Amino acid sequence: MRVVGAESGIAGLEVATPRIVPLRASLLSVSQNRMVVKIGNKYVVFLKRKRSRIRFSIWGLDDDGRVVNYGVGELKDPAELSHFDIDDELRNVLLFCIVNWDFMQERRDAEILLKKNISNEPKVSDKEVFADEIASKVLEKRMVKTFYVVSGGKQVELGVYCYDESRGVYRDCEKDLEKEIEGFVVDTPELQHKTTKWIVDEAIAKVKRRTYEEFRYEKRKLVFYNKVFDWSRFIATDNIQESLMNPNPNSVILHWIPHKINIEKLLKVRQGLEKYIPPSNIDQLIEVFKALAPKSYRAFLSWVKYPGESEEEAKPRVAVLLEIIGYMLYPHEYPFHKAVLLVGEGSNGKSTFCRLLRTVLGDHNVSSVSLRDLDPRTNRFAATNLVNKLANISSEPVDSSRSFDPSLFKQLTSEDLVFVERKYKDPFEAVIFTKMVFSANVPPRVQEDTYAFWRRWLVIKFPNQFKPEPTFFERTFAEDEIGCIIISALYAFRLVLLRGSFTEQGALDPREEWLSRSSSIYRVVKAMIEDGLIELDQDGGL
Repeated sequence: MRVVGAESGIAGLEVATPRIVPLRASLLSVSQNRMVVKIGNKYVVFLKRKRSRIRFSIWGLDDDGRVVNYGVGELKDPAELSHFDIDDELRNVLLFCIVNWDFMQERRDAEILLKKNISNEPKVSDKEVFADEIASKVLEKRMVKTFYVVSGGKQVELGVYCYDESRGVYRDCEKDLEKEIEGFVVDTPELQHKTTKWIVDEAIAKVKRRTYEEFRYEKRKLVFYNKVFDWSRFIATDNIQESLMNPNPNSVILHWIPHKINIEKLLKVRQGLEKYIPPSNIDQLIEVFKALAPKSYRAFLSWVKYPGESEEEAKPRVAVLLEIIGYMLYPHEYPFHKAVLLVGEGSNGKSTFCRLLRTVLGDHNVSSVSLRDLDPRTNRFAATNLVNKLANISSEPVDSSRSFDPSLFKQLTSEDLVFVERKYKDPFEAVIFTKMVFSANVPPRVQEDTYAFWRRWLVIKFPNQFKPEPTFFERTFAEDEIGCIIISALYAFRLVLLRGSFTEQGALDPREEWLSRSSSIYRVVKAMIEDGLIELDQDGGL
């Protein structure tokens, strides 16, 4: 027998998944990545699973009774066995073992337990059997995926995720499974005697082993209440209604937004038209926003309209606030590499806008890592809190006496690989798409003064001050208004994507605003220049 590539094979071979082990196959050992199978009295096959490929080595006895190696092979798909020149019986046994790898591992466990003469009566010493039974019950009730990423040449586990049918997304559920399994153990008297922790841990380990798969998610998709929203389709069609679809457990979507999109109200905005025409510029966008959410429009306008300025002049800044909300709702990509900085004195609406962002996104989609903690000298675990979040929103005061090292910040906003350290877990490298929003009266001093740093900022000023109104948020941003804000924000950011930039008239010069707030020397020199006490030479020097 020779193991070589055949000249022709059975194309498109459909592999069945029988549950009866071929009689001539004797399983000598099996683990997650290795299997040794004895076939009859002639062959022993060593199989090794590595990433997406399976390598095998076949040993046997020749006619003279000598041990010989009949060859090696490598597969990416079980159907490729049809291309190898081997006995049909050997091929069928190998096909079964490869397709039913996890089942063979369970069978081997059962053989070991049966050889120990385990009786039908539950015993404390039979914990392995119960752990396996519990794991099977968990997987009968739930759609579970244990995700891993390949980092540094090895598989690093990210966590256990369950499909939430009520929301249409996958969510981290390891703690929920532990509680569920612990409850089952507690309710079973024969398992309670010093076995709970062991069985819970072992059952979780079995669930992970059976559901291990590489982390792959649906890009540009998230769920609004109970409908999947596809950004790619929305950009192409201009139509929100055509971009909504029913959830599907085969699509890995992580972000659930706890608000509905009010399509009915959207279609009433421009009566008399047979088909709703989406806004194609700022004026039309503001018109739609005012019609859909009048209370929210007045709040946005009060936050960014300068004293003495007309409503028309303030429109670009209102548009930018909508664009920022839409930016936060755009998952798994980081276009324009922009972070948002909200500036202004106290009681000016910055905190209310940040609260609105959190309300729109849902707290489960938001982290709160401060700009200070993004300094790698301060907190080496900061990136862990950003993984799989839509936005990072922080209003924490910064220490203006200490300079800020922006190296990690630039990685996070550039779609670069970031080294993610986790307490008590393996680290990994990943691209983090969490959008950054910071609110500060006085930004920190930075260690560099380069275009690479300043171009990453979208700075919005809140120039007015307001008296405290305890009920303002609830009165202004009711559920119906929030749904309409989301519609306006989706259209606003679609315009940004088509235009290739945020509305420039709505933002400030980041370097000028940052330095004037963080450096007292800069403010003094600037004032002296404005008063004509000093002049700049032709090269911009004093």
